[in-house]
Order: sequence, then C-alpha cells, then structure tokens
Amino acid sequence: MSKPMLQGWREVGLLEVALIKARLVDPRKPELNDMILIAPDHIQSGVGRIGEKATAREQGAISGKFYVKKNSVIYSKIRPYLMKAAIADEEVLCSADMYPFECTGDITSTYLLNVLLSKRFTDFAISCSSRTGIPKINREEISGFRFFLPPISDQINISSVAFLWDAAIEKTEQLITAKLRAKDSYAIFLLAAKHPDFKRADELFTPVSEKGRDDLQILSVTQDQGVIPRSMLDKQILMEASSVSSFKVVREGDFVISLRSFQGGLEYSPYKGVVSPAYTVLRPREDVCPEFFRHYLKSKDFLQRLSVAVIGIRDGKQINFSDFASIKLPVPPRDAQVQYAEFFDAMECEVVLLKRQKDSLQKQKRGLMQKLLTGQWRMAKPVSKEL
Repeated sequence: MSKPMLQGWREVGLLEVALIKARLVDPRKPELNDMILIAPDHIQSGVGRIGEKATAREQGAISGKFYVKKNSVIYSKIRPYLMKAAIADEEVLCSADMYPFECTGDITSTYLLNVLLSKRFTDFAISCSSRTGIPKINREEISGFRFFLPPISDQINISSVAFLWDAAIEKTEQLITAKLRAKDSYAIFLLAAKHPDFKRADELFTPVSEKGRDDLQILSVTQDQGVIPRSMLDKQILMEASSVSSFKVVREGDFVISLRSFQGGLEYSPYKGVVSPAYTVLRPREDVCPEFFRHYLKSKDFLQRLSVAVIGIRDGKQINFSDFASIKLPVPPRDAQVQYAEFFDAMECEVVLLKRQKDSLQKQKRGLMQKLLTGQWRMAKPVSKEL
C-alpha cells in the first residue's frame, strides 16, 4: 500500500477505528419482536442501500440476531463479492451473517461505508474467503485490513462525492422502474382500446422439432437477454460436437419455452441456431407478429393468465406446451400488432439507454472512489447535495 503524500492522513487498521459490536439477542422478546430485521438479502449489492424493510415478527424470526445501534454500518460477511453494506438509520436487528460496525470518533459512518464498498476492501475480503474455501470473511481476517484514513473534514468531502453519484444512480434506477411500469400499463390500455379477439395459444404457435443441423450455432436460453448465441455468454460450456445432432433448430422469430419459468418462461429468438432437445421450440403462425408477442409474453397481463394455467409456476415448475396451449391470448389485427411492437421497441430502447447510463455512473463512482479513498485525488471542499 503506497503512502499518500497528504497532510493528516494516517495508516490504520479497520478495527482500530470501527468496532464490531455483535451483541446477540432473542428476536422473539416483546421489546425486540417489532424491530426492523435486516438480512443480507435486504441490502442492494454495491450501492449501500437497504431495500424493503420488515420486522422480526413479520419475518418469523426465531434464531439469535445482532442488536444494531443507529448510524452503525452493517456489513454482510457472507459472499463478500456481492458488496452488501448499509448504514442503519434507526435501531435495528441484523442477521448473524452480518457484522454491525460502530464508528469511533476517528471515522464517520458514511466514510466507513465507502471503505467497505470499495474495490480495495472487496478484493481483500474475496482473497480471504478464497484462502479458506468458504465464501465469507471473519473478524480476525477483517482485523488484517489496513488503509489510510484522512481527517474528518476530508472524510466529509469524499463522502459528499459518493452521495452525489449515489443520488444520480438512484434517480436513474427510479426512471428505469417507471419506464417498465409504464410499458405494462400501456400494454393493458392499448389492448383494451382495440378490443382484440382472443385465441388459444395453440392456434397461434406450433411446437416444432427440427433436428440434424450440425452447421448451426448453439443458442442459449436466458431470461434477461432472451435466446442468444452461446458465444455471447460470459461462461463457456464445452461439449462434444456429435451431441449437437440431437439439438432442435430455432429460426429467427421463434420462441423457446424456458426450463426456468418463474419470469414468464417464453423467450424470443432473433437468431437462427440450435438449442438443447430439453427445450420446446414454438413457431408463430403467419397471422402472428413475433415482435408483438415478444413484448406481450413478458407483460404482467400474460403472467397473470399464465399463473392461473400453471399451478406452482412461482416454485420453479417448468411450463410445458399443454399448459401454454390452453391460455387465451389477445390477438389484435396484424397491422396493429406491428404498430404496438414498434411502440414497445421504442420504450425498450429508452430503458436500455437508462441502464447504460446507470452502468456508466457506477463505473464513474468506482473510479472516483478509488482515487479519493487512496488519497491520489483530494476534494478541496464538499460537493453540494443540491447539485
């Protein structure tokens, strides 16, 4: 760790300036049962925010939990690569899978939060868990983390930068959520306005099982990107070429029933290729605009119809064609389907741009904090929260 040439900065151990106060309590006690209980799943990864809150009673908590004072920083010691930490804005309970840190007078809560979310600390925590083979970091390992701590005034300045970027990221996330909700609302409104006919799914889609095309690329079925070439996935899967002969052919505009169905289970393919024979491939009939149904089959309206037809879908039950076939789907005139598809495509593009903007802001913040937390850059004064 290179020493920053800044006045007032000093090297410290994390547990020299922040104490782990892990006082175990029984959440079933009347005075504790209605306190908010925070678990790792309640904290958003990498952004230092707590999501939905629920009391120990509402969560049915029975095992011991840690009592957390207001302004303590809660850090998830399991799976440190997820970067889950947040400041308690009130007295709460937290899972025993988390550490509650209480700050001494040498460090502010917001600065400690930024240290725990920094790339340097995350890399350190991951390296500790890699050595033990267990995806968590313990108290003894945390005591080995050292960093350069600036004076309180500099801590406030640096934290103000993090706050500004966090606010921009949060606003972008809110815009993304609003756009997605609007898309669902427009889908319901437009369909109701056109009074479409309803047809059974098996009148619109036909299951196909075309095989024996070793010359086609292998496709993967994903729920966030639809059907894509396997080469686009981060992980590479090795398999024998001879096994591809049994794979099913997917043509552009086909749909594939996913093996995991809790988010709808029908994925659109803009690519030609082959998928595992375990999948069901559906081919739209001539009066169907595939791009329209690409959007509709992900809408809340369809998911509600699907949940009625498929009992247990939320438990991960796979959809089969017989489940899907009997569902009645709205079928506007084909020209209206094309218009709707273009409209929803435009809305989708807006969401994609917002997601890119969010990614850009997150990268900017990581880069800035790396410079500021190590003393390579210095803020002359706090950034106004009104900006």
